[in-house]
Amino acid sequence: MRKRLSVKNKLVVCFGVILVIGSIVCSFVANKICKKIIEESALKNLARVATDTADKVNIILEEKREKIKKLATVPTLIDQNASIEKKLSIITTLNKFLGFKDIALVDLSGNFYGADGLREKIADYIELDEVLKGKVISSSAIKLENETVFAIATPLISSDGQVIGAIIGIENVESFTYILTEAGISDEFMILDSTANMVIHSDEKILKDHKTMDEMKELSGFNDIYKVYQKMLAGESGIDYCIKPETGEQNYISYAPINIGWSIALVSHSDEVLSALRAFNVGLLTVTTIIGTIGLIVMYFVARQMANRINEITHYVDTVAHGDFGQPISETLLELEDEMGDAARALEGMKSEIEEMIGTIKRCTDYMNDQMEDLTDGIKDEVKMLLKSDEIDDKERKDVISRLYLLNQIAQGVNQLDSNKLSHNDSDS
Repeated sequence: MRKRLSVKNKLVVCFGVILVIGSIVCSFVANKICKKIIEESALKNLARVATDTADKVNIILEEKREKIKKLATVPTLIDQNASIEKKLSIITTLNKFLGFKDIALVDLSGNFYGADGLREKIADYIELDEVLKGKVISSSAIKLENETVFAIATPLISSDGQVIGAIIGIENVESFTYILTEAGISDEFMILDSTANMVIHSDEKILKDHKTMDEMKELSGFNDIYKVYQKMLAGESGIDYCIKPETGEQNYISYAPINIGWSIALVSHSDEVLSALRAFNVGLLTVTTIIGTIGLIVMYFVARQMANRINEITHYVDTVAHGDFGQPISETLLELEDEMGDAARALEGMKSEIEEMIGTIKRCTDYMNDQMEDLTDGIKDEVKMLLKSDEIDDKERKDVISRLYLLNQIAQGVNQLDSNKLSHNDSDS
Protein backbone atom coordinates (compact mmCIF):
# COMPACT_ATOMS: atom_id res chain seq x y z
CA MET A 1 0.00 0.00 0.00
CA ARG A 2 1.25 3.45 -0.87
CA LYS A 3 2.54 5.29 2.19
CA ARG A 4 0.66 8.46 2.94
CA LEU A 5 2.64 11.68 3.40
CA SER A 6 1.43 13.60 6.42
CA VAL A 7 0.40 17.27 6.28
CA LYS A 8 3.33 18.18 8.48
CA ASN A 9 5.82 16.59 6.12
CA LYS A 10 4.14 18.12 3.09
CA LEU A 11 4.35 21.58 4.60
CA VAL A 12 8.01 21.13 5.54
CA VAL A 13 8.90 19.77 2.10
CA CYS A 14 7.00 22.53 0.28
CA PHE A 15 8.55 25.22 2.42
CA GLY A 16 12.00 23.68 1.96
CA VAL A 17 11.62 23.64 -1.83
CA ILE A 18 10.34 27.22 -1.87
CA LEU A 19 13.18 28.29 0.43
CA VAL A 20 15.84 26.63 -1.73
CA ILE A 21 14.46 28.05 -4.99
CA GLY A 22 14.00 31.48 -3.42
CA SER A 23 17.52 31.42 -2.00
CA ILE A 24 19.01 30.45 -5.36
CA VAL A 25 17.11 33.18 -7.21
CA CYS A 26 17.87 35.82 -4.58
CA SER A 27 21.54 34.82 -4.46
CA PHE A 28 21.81 34.99 -8.24
CA VAL A 29 20.18 38.42 -8.40
CA ALA A 30 22.21 39.70 -5.43
CA ASN A 31 25.41 38.37 -7.02
CA LYS A 32 24.70 40.14 -10.29
CA ILE A 33 23.79 43.43 -8.60
CA CYS A 34 26.75 43.28 -6.22
CA LYS A 35 29.13 42.38 -9.04
CA LYS A 36 27.96 45.34 -11.06
CA ILE A 37 28.27 47.72 -8.11
CA ILE A 38 31.69 46.42 -7.07
CA GLU A 39 32.98 46.39 -10.63
CA GLU A 40 31.76 49.91 -11.38
CA SER A 41 33.16 51.23 -8.10
CA ALA A 42 36.51 49.49 -8.57
CA LEU A 43 36.86 50.62 -12.17
CA LYS A 44 36.01 54.21 -11.34
CA ASN A 45 38.60 54.11 -8.59
CA LEU A 46 41.21 52.62 -10.94
CA ALA A 47 40.55 55.28 -13.56
CA ARG A 48 40.78 58.02 -10.93
CA VAL A 49 44.02 56.63 -9.53
CA ALA A 50 45.54 56.42 -13.02
CA THR A 51 44.64 60.06 -13.68
CA ASP A 52 45.95 61.19 -10.28
CA THR A 53 49.22 59.31 -10.81
CA ALA A 54 49.63 60.80 -14.29
CA ASP A 55 49.12 64.24 -12.73
CA LYS A 56 51.91 63.56 -10.24
CA VAL A 57 54.24 62.52 -13.06
CA ASN A 58 53.23 65.62 -15.02
CA ILE A 59 54.16 67.79 -12.06
CA ILE A 60 57.66 66.31 -12.04
CA LEU A 61 57.95 66.75 -15.79
CA GLU A 62 56.80 70.32 -15.58
CA GLU A 63 59.40 71.00 -12.92
CA LYS A 64 62.07 69.53 -15.21
CA ARG A 65 60.84 71.63 -18.11
CA GLU A 66 60.91 74.80 -16.05
CA LYS A 67 64.43 74.06 -14.86
CA ILE A 68 65.78 73.50 -18.36
CA LYS A 69 63.92 76.56 -19.68
CA LYS A 70 65.40 78.73 -16.93
CA LEU A 71 68.82 77.32 -17.65
CA ALA A 72 68.37 78.34 -21.28
CA THR A 73 68.04 82.01 -20.17
CA VAL A 74 71.48 82.18 -18.50
CA PRO A 75 73.25 85.13 -20.20
CA THR A 76 76.46 83.26 -20.94
CA LEU A 77 74.57 80.44 -22.68
CA ILE A 78 72.73 82.79 -25.02
CA ASP A 79 75.87 84.85 -25.72
CA GLN A 80 76.98 84.03 -29.26
CA ASN A 81 80.52 85.15 -28.45
CA ALA A 82 80.94 82.79 -25.45
CA SER A 83 82.96 79.66 -26.15
CA ILE A 84 81.51 76.17 -26.02
CA GLU A 85 83.93 75.21 -23.25
CA LYS A 86 82.75 78.09 -21.08
CA LYS A 87 79.11 77.23 -21.70
CA LEU A 88 79.72 73.56 -20.85
CA SER A 89 81.50 74.59 -17.67
CA ILE A 90 78.54 76.73 -16.62
CA ILE A 91 75.86 74.07 -17.28
CA THR A 92 77.95 71.41 -15.56
CA THR A 93 78.21 73.62 -12.49
CA LEU A 94 74.54 74.57 -12.51
CA ASN A 95 73.42 70.97 -13.05
CA LYS A 96 74.63 70.12 -9.57
CA PHE A 97 71.60 72.11 -8.38
CA LEU A 98 69.22 71.13 -11.19
CA GLY A 99 69.69 67.39 -10.75
CA PHE A 100 69.62 66.20 -14.37
CA LYS A 101 71.48 63.01 -15.19
CA ASP A 102 73.43 64.89 -17.86
CA ILE A 103 73.15 68.05 -19.98
CA ALA A 104 74.27 68.64 -23.56
CA LEU A 105 74.56 71.57 -25.95
CA VAL A 106 73.66 71.54 -29.64
CA ASP A 107 74.66 74.18 -32.19
CA LEU A 108 72.76 75.19 -35.28
CA SER A 109 74.64 72.59 -37.31
CA GLY A 110 73.43 69.81 -35.06
CA ASN A 111 76.75 69.18 -33.36
CA PHE A 112 76.56 67.80 -29.80
CA TYR A 113 78.72 68.97 -26.92
CA GLY A 114 78.73 67.23 -23.58
CA ALA A 115 76.73 64.13 -22.65
CA ASP A 116 79.55 61.81 -23.62
CA GLY A 117 78.30 58.44 -24.79
CA LEU A 118 74.72 59.69 -25.37
CA ARG A 119 75.16 61.92 -28.37
CA GLU A 120 74.28 59.42 -31.04
CA LYS A 121 71.34 58.00 -29.11
CA ILE A 122 69.93 61.43 -28.36
CA ALA A 123 70.20 62.41 -32.00
CA ASP A 124 68.20 59.32 -32.92
CA TYR A 125 65.43 59.93 -30.40
CA ILE A 126 64.86 63.69 -30.47
CA GLU A 127 63.73 65.96 -33.31
CA LEU A 128 66.45 68.59 -33.29
CA ASP A 129 64.96 70.39 -36.27
CA GLU A 130 61.86 71.21 -34.25
CA VAL A 131 63.94 72.40 -31.30
CA LEU A 132 66.07 74.67 -33.51
CA LYS A 133 62.82 76.16 -34.78
CA GLY A 134 62.04 77.33 -31.26
CA LYS A 135 59.98 74.48 -29.77
CA VAL A 136 60.42 72.79 -26.40
CA ILE A 137 60.07 69.05 -26.94
CA SER A 138 60.65 65.75 -25.17
CA SER A 139 62.12 62.61 -26.62
CA SER A 140 60.79 59.09 -26.57
CA ALA A 141 62.48 56.58 -24.27
CA ILE A 142 66.20 56.09 -24.76
CA LYS A 143 67.30 52.65 -23.61
CA LEU A 144 70.87 52.37 -22.39
CA GLU A 145 72.65 49.29 -21.13
CA ASN A 146 71.50 49.54 -17.51
CA GLU A 147 68.74 52.14 -17.55
CA THR A 148 66.21 54.05 -19.60
CA VAL A 149 66.38 57.82 -19.99
CA PHE A 150 64.55 60.58 -21.85
CA ALA A 151 65.54 64.06 -22.95
CA ILE A 152 63.93 67.49 -22.67
CA ALA A 153 65.25 69.96 -25.24
CA THR A 154 64.69 73.71 -25.28
CA PRO A 155 66.08 76.26 -27.76
CA LEU A 156 68.73 78.82 -26.86
CA ILE A 157 67.44 82.18 -27.99
CA SER A 158 69.77 85.15 -28.14
CA SER A 159 68.91 88.63 -26.90
CA ASP A 160 67.94 89.63 -30.42
CA GLY A 161 65.41 86.73 -30.66
CA GLN A 162 67.43 84.37 -32.83
CA VAL A 163 67.79 80.65 -32.13
CA ILE A 164 71.51 79.98 -31.69
CA GLY A 165 71.32 76.35 -30.59
CA ALA A 166 69.66 74.16 -28.01
CA ILE A 167 70.22 72.79 -24.55
CA ILE A 168 69.19 69.25 -23.72
CA GLY A 169 68.52 67.89 -20.25
CA ILE A 170 68.81 64.12 -19.93
CA GLU A 171 66.83 62.43 -17.17
CA ASN A 172 66.30 58.82 -16.16
CA VAL A 173 62.86 57.38 -15.40
CA GLU A 174 63.59 56.31 -11.84
CA SER A 175 61.62 59.25 -10.46
CA PHE A 176 58.51 57.94 -12.23
CA THR A 177 59.06 54.44 -10.90
CA TYR A 178 59.46 55.88 -7.42
CA ILE A 179 56.08 57.60 -7.62
CA LEU A 180 54.34 54.46 -8.80
CA THR A 181 56.06 52.16 -6.30
CA GLU A 182 55.72 54.47 -3.31
CA ALA A 183 51.98 54.99 -3.85
CA GLY A 184 51.33 51.24 -4.03
CA ILE A 185 48.48 52.01 -6.39
CA SER A 186 48.52 48.74 -8.28
CA ASP A 187 50.21 45.37 -8.27
CA GLU A 188 51.24 45.97 -11.87
CA PHE A 189 51.89 49.23 -13.67
CA MET A 190 53.69 50.43 -16.79
CA ILE A 191 54.53 53.52 -18.84
CA LEU A 192 54.57 53.57 -22.62
CA ASP A 193 56.45 56.21 -24.59
CA SER A 194 55.17 57.91 -27.73
CA THR A 195 56.25 54.92 -29.88
CA ALA A 196 54.52 52.30 -27.69
CA ASN A 197 57.82 51.14 -26.25
CA MET A 198 57.58 50.09 -22.64
CA VAL A 199 59.60 52.52 -20.50
CA ILE A 200 58.66 51.26 -17.04
CA HIS A 201 57.06 48.09 -15.76
CA SER A 202 56.61 46.81 -12.23
CA ASP A 203 58.03 43.46 -13.29
CA GLU A 204 61.61 43.76 -14.50
CA LYS A 205 61.36 40.46 -16.35
CA ILE A 206 58.37 41.65 -18.39
CA LEU A 207 60.16 44.93 -19.08
CA LYS A 208 63.22 43.03 -20.28
CA ASP A 209 61.23 40.56 -22.42
CA HIS A 210 58.75 43.11 -23.76
CA LYS A 211 58.07 42.68 -27.45
CA THR A 212 57.47 45.40 -30.00
CA MET A 213 54.05 45.86 -31.59
CA ASP A 214 55.17 43.91 -34.67
CA GLU A 215 56.43 41.03 -32.53
CA MET A 216 53.18 40.92 -30.55
CA LYS A 217 50.95 40.43 -33.59
CA GLU A 218 51.20 36.65 -33.40
CA LEU A 219 50.24 36.51 -29.71
CA SER A 220 46.77 35.55 -28.52
CA GLY A 221 44.77 38.57 -27.40
CA PHE A 222 46.89 41.00 -29.42
CA ASN A 223 43.85 42.81 -30.83
CA ASP A 224 42.60 43.67 -27.33
CA ILE A 225 45.91 45.06 -26.11
CA TYR A 226 46.52 46.79 -29.45
CA LYS A 227 43.27 48.74 -29.13
CA VAL A 228 44.27 49.82 -25.63
CA TYR A 229 47.74 50.85 -26.81
CA GLN A 230 46.21 52.86 -29.64
CA LYS A 231 44.09 54.80 -27.17
CA MET A 232 47.08 55.37 -24.92
CA LEU A 233 49.18 56.64 -27.84
CA ALA A 234 46.32 58.95 -28.83
CA GLY A 235 46.51 60.58 -25.40
CA GLU A 236 43.17 59.27 -24.18
CA SER A 237 42.32 58.31 -20.63
CA GLY A 238 39.92 55.59 -19.51
CA ILE A 239 39.71 51.94 -18.62
CA ASP A 240 39.41 48.78 -20.73
CA TYR A 241 39.07 45.04 -20.25
CA CYS A 242 41.54 42.94 -22.18
CA ILE A 243 43.54 39.72 -22.22
CA LYS A 244 47.24 40.06 -21.58
CA PRO A 245 49.05 38.66 -24.66
CA GLU A 246 52.08 37.39 -22.73
CA THR A 247 50.18 35.37 -20.14
CA GLY A 248 46.55 35.18 -21.34
CA GLU A 249 45.34 36.69 -18.06
CA GLN A 250 42.13 38.71 -17.98
CA ASN A 251 42.89 42.23 -16.82
CA TYR A 252 41.49 45.70 -16.45
CA ILE A 253 43.81 48.44 -17.70
CA SER A 254 43.25 52.02 -16.59
CA TYR A 255 45.34 54.60 -18.41
CA ALA A 256 46.00 58.34 -18.52
CA PRO A 257 48.34 60.53 -20.64
CA ILE A 258 51.61 62.12 -19.56
CA ASN A 259 52.49 65.52 -20.97
CA ILE A 260 55.56 64.35 -22.90
CA GLY A 261 53.41 62.15 -25.14
CA TRP A 262 53.71 59.08 -22.96
CA SER A 263 50.96 57.23 -21.14
CA ILE A 264 50.73 55.55 -17.76
CA ALA A 265 48.73 52.35 -17.27
CA LEU A 266 47.64 50.49 -14.16
CA VAL A 267 46.92 46.80 -14.61
CA SER A 268 44.52 45.02 -12.26
CA HIS A 269 43.59 41.36 -12.53
CA SER A 270 39.86 40.78 -12.83
CA ASP A 271 40.01 38.37 -9.88
CA GLU A 272 41.53 41.08 -7.72
CA VAL A 273 38.98 43.66 -8.81
CA LEU A 274 36.17 41.28 -7.91
CA SER A 275 37.77 39.92 -4.73
CA ALA A 276 35.15 41.76 -2.68
CA LEU A 277 32.49 39.85 -4.61
CA ARG A 278 33.90 36.53 -3.42
CA ALA A 279 33.76 37.74 0.16
CA PHE A 280 30.18 38.88 -0.44
CA ASN A 281 29.24 35.49 -1.89
CA VAL A 282 30.71 33.68 1.10
CA GLY A 283 28.80 35.95 3.45
CA LEU A 284 25.63 35.58 1.40
CA LEU A 285 25.92 31.79 1.45
CA THR A 286 26.49 31.77 5.20
CA VAL A 287 23.56 34.07 5.92
CA THR A 288 21.31 32.12 3.53
CA THR A 289 22.24 28.83 5.21
CA ILE A 290 21.55 30.23 8.68
CA ILE A 291 18.24 31.79 7.65
CA GLY A 292 17.22 28.62 5.79
CA THR A 293 18.03 26.42 8.79
CA ILE A 294 16.12 28.67 11.16
CA GLY A 295 13.23 28.84 8.69
CA LEU A 296 13.03 25.05 8.39
CA ILE A 297 13.09 24.63 12.16
CA VAL A 298 10.36 27.23 12.63
CA MET A 299 8.34 25.71 9.80
CA TYR A 300 8.70 22.24 11.33
CA PHE A 301 7.19 23.37 14.63
CA VAL A 302 4.48 25.39 12.90
CA ALA A 303 3.63 22.41 10.67
CA ARG A 304 3.58 20.07 13.67
CA GLN A 305 1.21 22.40 15.52
CA MET A 306 -1.09 22.61 12.49
CA ALA A 307 -0.98 18.83 12.04
CA ASN A 308 -1.87 18.30 15.72
CA ARG A 309 -4.85 20.61 15.42
CA ILE A 310 -6.03 18.89 12.24
CA ASN A 311 -5.67 15.49 13.94
CA GLU A 312 -7.63 16.73 16.94
CA ILE A 313 -10.46 17.99 14.69
CA THR A 314 -10.42 14.71 12.73
CA HIS A 315 -10.66 12.67 15.96
CA TYR A 316 -13.56 14.79 17.14
CA VAL A 317 -15.43 14.35 13.84
CA ASP A 318 -14.84 10.59 13.98
CA THR A 319 -16.18 10.49 17.56
CA VAL A 320 -19.34 12.36 16.58
CA ALA A 321 -19.77 10.11 13.54
CA HIS A 322 -19.92 7.09 15.89
CA GLY A 323 -22.72 8.71 17.91
CA ASP A 324 -20.67 9.92 20.89
CA PHE A 325 -21.91 13.44 21.58
CA GLY A 326 -20.67 13.63 25.14
CA GLN A 327 -17.00 14.46 24.41
CA PRO A 328 -16.60 18.25 24.01
CA ILE A 329 -14.21 19.83 21.50
CA SER A 330 -11.04 21.42 22.90
CA GLU A 331 -11.39 24.96 24.20
CA THR A 332 -7.99 25.74 22.67
CA LEU A 333 -9.37 25.06 19.20
CA LEU A 334 -12.53 27.04 19.85
CA GLU A 335 -10.48 30.07 20.92
CA LEU A 336 -8.32 30.15 17.79
CA GLU A 337 -8.85 33.17 15.55
CA ASP A 338 -8.04 31.42 12.28
CA GLU A 339 -9.43 28.82 9.88
CA MET A 340 -8.83 26.06 12.42
CA GLY A 341 -10.90 27.93 14.99
CA ASP A 342 -13.65 28.51 12.43
CA ALA A 343 -13.71 24.78 11.63
CA ALA A 344 -13.83 23.85 15.33
CA ARG A 345 -16.69 26.24 16.03
CA ALA A 346 -18.56 25.00 12.96
CA LEU A 347 -18.20 21.39 14.17
CA GLU A 348 -19.41 22.37 17.62
CA GLY A 349 -22.46 24.01 16.03
CA MET A 350 -23.04 20.95 13.83
CA LYS A 351 -22.93 18.66 16.88
CA SER A 352 -25.55 20.82 18.62
CA GLU A 353 -27.77 20.73 15.54
CA ILE A 354 -27.45 16.93 15.28
CA GLU A 355 -28.25 16.47 18.99
CA GLU A 356 -31.31 18.67 18.63
CA MET A 357 -32.38 16.78 15.49
CA ILE A 358 -31.98 13.43 17.26
CA GLY A 359 -34.00 14.70 20.21
CA THR A 360 -36.78 15.82 17.89
CA ILE A 361 -36.80 12.45 16.10
CA LYS A 362 -36.96 10.63 19.44
CA ARG A 363 -39.87 12.72 20.65
CA CYS A 364 -41.72 12.09 17.38
CA THR A 365 -41.01 8.39 17.62
CA ASP A 366 -42.31 8.22 21.20
CA TYR A 367 -45.41 10.10 20.20
CA MET A 368 -46.01 7.76 17.25
CA ASN A 369 -45.53 4.73 19.50
CA ASP A 370 -48.06 6.05 21.98
CA GLN A 371 -50.57 6.82 19.25
CA MET A 372 -49.97 3.45 17.66
CA GLU A 373 -50.57 1.62 20.92
CA ASP A 374 -53.81 3.54 21.50
CA LEU A 375 -54.87 2.90 17.94
CA THR A 376 -54.01 -0.79 18.16
CA ASP A 377 -55.90 -1.24 21.40
CA GLY A 378 -58.97 0.54 20.00
CA ILE A 379 -58.88 -1.50 16.81
CA LYS A 380 -58.54 -4.72 18.74
CA ASP A 381 -61.60 -3.90 20.79
CA GLU A 382 -63.60 -2.92 17.75
CA VAL A 383 -62.53 -6.04 15.88
CA LYS A 384 -63.46 -8.31 18.76
CA MET A 385 -66.88 -6.77 18.84
CA LEU A 386 -67.17 -6.95 15.12
CA LEU A 387 -66.11 -10.60 14.98
CA LYS A 388 -68.65 -11.56 17.59
CA SER A 389 -71.41 -9.85 15.63
CA ASP A 390 -73.71 -11.93 13.46
CA GLU A 391 -74.28 -9.10 11.05
CA ILE A 392 -71.18 -9.80 8.86
CA ASP A 393 -70.57 -12.85 6.73
CA ASP A 394 -67.44 -14.98 6.54
CA LYS A 395 -65.95 -13.11 3.62
CA GLU A 396 -66.11 -9.80 5.40
CA ARG A 397 -64.75 -11.39 8.56
CA LYS A 398 -61.70 -12.70 6.65
CA ASP A 399 -61.12 -9.32 5.13
CA VAL A 400 -61.15 -7.64 8.58
CA ILE A 401 -58.73 -10.26 9.95
CA SER A 402 -56.42 -9.65 7.00
CA ARG A 403 -56.40 -5.89 7.56
CA LEU A 404 -55.84 -6.38 11.26
CA TYR A 405 -52.81 -8.58 10.57
CA LEU A 406 -51.30 -5.96 8.25
CA LEU A 407 -51.85 -3.23 10.85
CA ASN A 408 -50.23 -5.40 13.48
CA GLN A 409 -47.17 -5.90 11.22
CA ILE A 410 -46.79 -2.12 10.84
CA ALA A 411 -47.02 -1.62 14.61
CA GLN A 412 -44.39 -4.28 15.21
CA GLY A 413 -42.07 -2.61 12.65
CA VAL A 414 -42.29 0.74 14.36
CA ASN A 415 -41.67 -0.83 17.75
CA GLN A 416 -38.72 -2.76 16.35
CA LEU A 417 -37.17 0.48 14.88
CA ASP A 418 -37.50 2.25 18.21
CA SER A 419 -36.02 -0.65 20.16
CA ASN A 420 -33.02 -0.83 17.75
CA LYS A 421 -32.30 2.88 18.22
CA LEU A 422 -32.48 2.57 21.97
CA SER A 423 -30.21 -0.48 22.04
CA HIS A 424 -27.68 1.32 19.77
CA ASN A 425 -27.57 4.34 22.07
CA ASP A 426 -27.17 2.08 25.10
CA SER A 427 -24.22 0.24 23.52
CA ASP A 428 -22.43 3.53 22.58
CA SER A 429 -22.87 4.92 26.05
